[in-house]
Amino acid sequence: MDLIELKRTLAEIPLGRIHYFDRIGSTNSEAARLAEAGASDLTLVVADGQTAGRGRAGKRWTTLPSTALAFSLVLRVPAEDRAHYSQFATRYTALSALAVCDALEQNYGLGTHIKWPNDVLVGGRKICGVLSEASWLGDRLQAVILGVGVNVFQGGVPHDDEVDYPATSVEQSLIDSRESNIAGINTIDRLVFLKEILSQIIGRRPQLLKPEFIRTWEQRLAYRGRWVEIVTLGRDNVVRGQVLGLEQDGSLQLKDADGKIFKVSSGGVSLREVENQDDRPISHTIKTDQVNDGQQNT
Repeated sequence: MDLIELKRTLAEIPLGRIHYFDRIGSTNSEAARLAEAGASDLTLVVADGQTAGRGRAGKRWTTLPSTALAFSLVLRVPAEDRAHYSQFATRYTALSALAVCDALEQNYGLGTHIKWPNDVLVGGRKICGVLSEASWLGDRLQAVILGVGVNVFQGGVPHDDEVDYPATSVEQSLIDSRESNIAGINTIDRLVFLKEILSQIIGRRPQLLKPEFIRTWEQRLAYRGRWVEIVTLGRDNVVRGQVLGLEQDGSLQLKDADGKIFKVSSGGVSLREVENQDDRPISHTIKTDQVNDGQQNT
């Protein structure tokens, strides 16, 4: 991967300026710096490797060179939408997640789910983490930075004993799909895959604030209809509920054992599946204060 290849592959997409780094601390940090300096809408920052990729709640990770996609996109927010940003902020995260889902499903035949609020799963394993951050000038919203990290090749995926949630890659998922006799593509080109994701982001962007956006997100929501336990990190607050769907602001809607419906907003919480409202948690912890449990991110 290099800047010449990048520009050639993305030539048909209406992007702003493209910035490429062989190695960088964080693409989101660089994109935020560019946004503050006046970077145009759809300015793109791509890195082959990252040394301090940022996740939610200040988590930091490393992206190994040539194994993943790590990029950030600057979205300038229209003046008429700025007042509504706090209400719809989580939708920007979902915009990236849905774009990755679309690219994987339409071009590679892989089934996907979104682990609320910010991770993409394939075969029950994490393949991608996303992070959206607002860029402010005083109290004025300037832009939203969309950060995306995707495990493309298996060489960059940590072992299960190194993470809180099992991870996979596009490469391994394609192998698994062939072994399951599911029609799919044998190989993946990182630059072509990047083009496919960016095309989906740009295509879905006009629907971002519309009611149907939430419905589309719900269709891919992991654990829908199943029981989960949610722990607020740093506190002793633990709740259990059955996942019903999403609120219009992107909050997770649940129902407790008494039939009461409540919601949980994204933030410093840990979510994991349970068999029912009385059972102990099963499988792996899902930390929604992280973007990638030990994986690449932005």
